[in-house]
Amino acid sequence: MTSQTVLVVGDDAGDLTPADAVPSERSVTVRGCPELGSLYDELCLGEVHCLVLPAEVSGTHALEIARGVAEAVGAALADGGDTHAARPPSRMETLLLSMFDQFPMHLYAKDREARHAMVSRHASEPTDLIGVTDLEYTQLPESHREAAYRDDRRVIEEEAQILDIEEYSDYIDSHTLTTKVPWYHDGEVVGLVGVTRDITERKQREHAARRQQELLVKLALLSAHEFRNELQVAIGRLEVLDEHPEQVGVIEASHDHLIDIVDEVVELASRERRSHQRRPIWLSTLAREVWDSLPTEDATLAIETDTRLVADLESLSLFLQILFDNALEHVGPAVHVTVGRTGNGFFIADDGDGIDGRPERVFDAGYTTEAGKTGFGLFIARSIAHEHNWHVTVSEAESGGCRFVTSGLALAEDDPDP
Repeated sequence: MTSQTVLVVGDDAGDLTPADAVPSERSVTVRGCPELGSLYDELCLGEVHCLVLPAEVSGTHALEIARGVAEAVGAALADGGDTHAARPPSRMETLLLSMFDQFPMHLYAKDREARHAMVSRHASEPTDLIGVTDLEYTQLPESHREAAYRDDRRVIEEEAQILDIEEYSDYIDSHTLTTKVPWYHDGEVVGLVGVTRDITERKQREHAARRQQELLVKLALLSAHEFRNELQVAIGRLEVLDEHPEQVGVIEASHDHLIDIVDEVVELASRERRSHQRRPIWLSTLAREVWDSLPTEDATLAIETDTRLVADLESLSLFLQILFDNALEHVGPAVHVTVGRTGNGFFIADDGDGIDGRPERVFDAGYTTEAGKTGFGLFIARSIAHEHNWHVTVSEAESGGCRFVTSGLALAEDDPDP
């Protein structure tokens, strides 16, 4: 009888028995990939042995079990002992299985035809990948499958190494880092081994850091421009101070403005930045908390309609604070502010005299129509909005004052995972 060890894994494995093993050829059958059995043929000795595993056993474990069974059978037959003798797994085997079971990343090994031979449990459906190439795995977009398969063939056929290749998948908005190297056995390439890590959060942090750096650079340049203007005013007044002593007041005002700019830039530059943590937030609750932290003894706040948003608490708090401060500064300490819901966001309106100057410029850094103001507040508010993919606009309110509308926010009832 032909020597054989058979491992059967599949949807119908639970209905199979050792009698179903066909002793005509050596094989280790795993998800329709009998060629993988050739890796262990040399270990198959003596008589026919069949191990039947249920379908939920992953291909990773199936191949390891196949090897263990084949080695145990061979050792037992060679010693004339019981063919059911079990061989404890080696240290290297337990190390490999621990990596494939527990590492929070996509580990895989592929044969010479680029078919998956081992897949870590980090894959959503590891058994669906066993025995198929990336090109045949139709759950991925065609362009992604073709590129991955081309890389696999290059690693196997040219013995190339693909190291730390960053890839972006627009269909799921994710970034990954992939490494693939040849898999050698007895000096011959028998496939490849690889690892793919999700680096989406890291890329998001890098993007946020770049945006913050760009903001600080712009603030520094604009601040330098403001400093230069104020110093020129002060120097010009100093030149005529002997003839016009009343210019001392203008010089003092210029210096005070310089101090305000320095204080605001330092505060913004030293603000601690952390990764955004989105959570459900009631607009009315946060608006009242921010409002109560400001000098609003004579001012009033009205919540017209409420909504539950999904946003980063710190960012939204600062955003509201800037808009409330803007109303207090431009309208006065007795301003009446109204907050309410819009389609996918909210509005903040005041009862002042409306917009002085050009509405399209109110968000420009350094733009102000009032003496003694830095003009950075609304610029920072718009920067926060852009950082979170919100959109903020300003128009005239029904009361004649300013109405700021912020849109593009996620609503808690629409977010599946707030």
